[in-house]
Amino acid sequence: FVGTAGLRKGIHYLAMAATRLRAGARPCEIYVAGDVDLAASAQAMCRDLRFLGRIARNAVQQEFLKADLFVLPSLAEGSAEATYQALGTGLPVITTAASGSAVRHGCEGFIVPERDARALADALERVVKNRQFRTQMSRAARARAREFTLEHYGQRLIAALQILE
Repeated sequence: FVGTAGLRKGIHYLAMAATRLRAGARPCEIYVAGDVDLAASAQAMCRDLRFLGRIARNAVQQEFLKADLFVLPSLAEGSAEATYQALGTGLPVITTAASGSAVRHGCEGFIVPERDARALADALERVVKNRQFRTQMSRAARARAREFTLEHYGQRLIAALQILE
């Protein structure tokens, strides 16, 4: 997870998913990079999350390279930059429709329903448990990220403006 760890980003659902995984004897390590509300991180439900705090951009890249996947269970988002960065690093992304992500369900990751810790935990387990599936998603993630370069954005913008003429 990368971002401001608060309610809008769904950090509490990620905490509940981590608790579900641990309770089912499916241990995992979930790292949270970014600003965090101390009241949120001190909650008992967050005991299975490891808060890194705010880290430099190059350190985020290093965390992505060590990770198996990226999770953003956002409840309200424009289009989170972190999801594109994760895709570019080859990380499968588990997120929600509310994140505004370019992730396609079952291809580069999973789109889970907002506010559904069980679905989030199931998606996490599915990606981590099946390494071959994770590798396929990783390849798809890198390919998808190449569709969202600044050059491609410019081409799509020009095409959209030409339609308006």
